[in-house]
Amino acid sequence: MSDDFKIIRATLAKLVSGELGTYEWDDSMSAKSDDPSAEALRRIAWQLGDLFPPTDPREFCSAKGVEFAKLLLDATSSCN
Repeated sequence: MSDDFKIIRATLAKLVSGELGTYEWDDSMSAKSDDPSAEALRRIAWQLGDLFPPTDPREFCSAKGVEFAKLLLDATSSCN
């Protein structure tokens, strides 16, 4: 598992736990990765706000988006 992949997963985990900092999402997700797996995960994660629009302007995505982020974490937990 590349460092980029680990960073993206850690950012998703913070989204799920409610510990995501104000600019942390953009800082972690805006840079493209040379690792194809990390880049694929980043592209999916980057769209969470569009696919699951927030009901509160202080949030990145809705509760359904957070649930989807949990699914992404589960699906990628065994990636190496």
